[in-house]
Amino acid sequence: MTAKDRLQSLRPTLEAQGVRDVKFCFAPNVFAVPVSKVQECAFDLLDSYLKGRTTDMVKVGDEPLPA
Repeated sequence: MTAKDRLQSLRPTLEAQGVRDVKFCFAPNVFAVPVSKVQECAFDLLDSYLKGRTTDMVKVGDEPLPA
């Protein structure tokens, strides 16, 4: 299964959770890496989130940095 196919396979799960009009668009030659690598990373991120394998992080930038 290609990276694009894997990413498209997430559409039903996203739609079941209320996400509508799911589209994944990646312009070729915009990134310094192949589009398939960007698609793989996007799949890994969304798949981890949907399967609860993520950790909530404290918001960045809410407090000023100490001088």
